[in-house]
Amino acid sequence: MIPYLRRKKLIEYIERKEIAYISNLAKHANTSEATIRRDLKSLEEEGIIEILQGGAAKFIENEGVKTANERMDYKKEEKSKLGAYGATLVSHGEFIFIGPGTTENWMIKHLVGKEVTVVTNGIIHIEKLLNHGIDVILVGGKLNRKNWFVSCEIAMNQIEDMNFDKCFLGGLGISEEKGVSTSTSSLANFNKKIMKRSKKNILLVDSTKLGKISRYSFGEIDEFDRILCIGDVYSKLENKENVTNIEPNYKNS
Repeated sequence: MIPYLRRKKLIEYIERKEIAYISNLAKHANTSEATIRRDLKSLEEEGIIEILQGGAAKFIENEGVKTANERMDYKKEEKSKLGAYGATLVSHGEFIFIGPGTTENWMIKHLVGKEVTVVTNGIIHIEKLLNHGIDVILVGGKLNRKNWFVSCEIAMNQIEDMNFDKCFLGGLGISEEKGVSTSTSSLANFNKKIMKRSKKNILLVDSTKLGKISRYSFGEIDEFDRILCIGDVYSKLENKENVTNIEPNYKNS
């Protein structure tokens, strides 16, 4: 079997089972356990799975293995509410940064008429920004083909002299122990620089991120001016002054 197809088959199996044993994966892919171990090691290095003691594997982030279009509709109701509320924090004429995640994407349609300029490293945002007639500056450089964002050294240099009124970021995990984290060191470093260049830093968190720890942290919970969340996330973080539960006082249109 072609390695790409075998890895895809393994990913689908682990996602379905949540925890899968190497012996079962070998049978499922009709290959040797040695080959499966090499594949799992590669997937672990990419931040997709975690190899467990006893010869098993589990996903670190189920959402991370989906395509951009699949992730857009995953937890759609929560993300749409978070995005709509986030847009209410944007004032007329501001210069803002929007991170590359699918939650941030739900903000875009609510920015119409505010005459803002959006800077982004998220390829998935471009079509929607253009269709809604919103001024956009796309940060360029080497594209992360898996998640459709740019965070390389070229991109870092482009934002060096930019001063944002606000930045809106997501993440793959949030915990009091490790803060807010994401899948790659380059994106973590990029987000750190964005936060330094912004007057106010705003985090959007859906319930899938609660208690998750991805590979690279880019900010402590207290470093954000506002954390917008919903449901269980708020119940775990309600002791923090910068945390806002959008559910009771906002209805998405």
